[in-house]
Amino acid sequence: MINYADYKEALPKKLKLWNMDSFNSNLGVTTKLWWQDFFNNKFKGKRILDIGCGKGYHVPYWASNNDVTGIDISKESLDRLREILKRLDLKAELIHRDAERIILEEKFDVININNMLHHAVDVKKVLSNANKMLKENGDLIVVEPVYNFPFRWIIETDFMKGINIFKKYFIGRIEGLEDNEKSLSAKEYISQIKKAGFDIKFRIFDTNFFGYPLTVIRVKNKPIKRIVYEFDRILSSFIPSKFKSFIYIIASKS
Repeated sequence: MINYADYKEALPKKLKLWNMDSFNSNLGVTTKLWWQDFFNNKFKGKRILDIGCGKGYHVPYWASNNDVTGIDISKESLDRLREILKRLDLKAELIHRDAERIILEEKFDVININNMLHHAVDVKKVLSNANKMLKENGDLIVVEPVYNFPFRWIIETDFMKGINIFKKYFIGRIEGLEDNEKSLSAKEYISQIKKAGFDIKFRIFDTNFFGYPLTVIRVKNKPIKRIVYEFDRILSSFIPSKFKSFIYIIASKS
């Protein structure tokens, strides 16, 4: 269960792995609100579409200053998100649909896809639909796990099918991790985004590395998380990008 007790106070800050909400901490994502470094400020007065919004922080965060629409295939997640929005006295349009099968007539200034593509059956279709719903001068924001990241590779690769003890151990112990998901390499994400008619404007990689196993063994000690986070930040300079944990991308229409 996500802890949104301090939602309003927490979200405007640059949260790190050791003090962010439990859901993102358990996923191992080390930085929220990362896009603000590129846009220099918060979005205000924008039409924003969150594809695969789930029950995460993006819709509530943007809904205070923007007109937000969220799409997700999980009715349970949308029901949970409605509760959160109601508690925070915020409004957003939430649509229960498959992102691969919906194209809204409205055009959006910003489309956000966060940790959704590696769950999609047809990544190309999701990105193509996003292109059709984005304004000509709009921005696409993407965050996805990288397949070559060693701890992700262990989970998602079915070597010696049936006896992959690592996969059996991790599934069910990391919130949001599903048995049939399949992430792509960083190059493949970039290639798919370009093929869908976008130009890459900005990309960075998450610094998290050893912090990810902490989520698996459910380490909750914040000082330990902070030490590992700082260690990973230093280590990140020496790790090839193809082995990083998450890729963050901002793109525009070609």
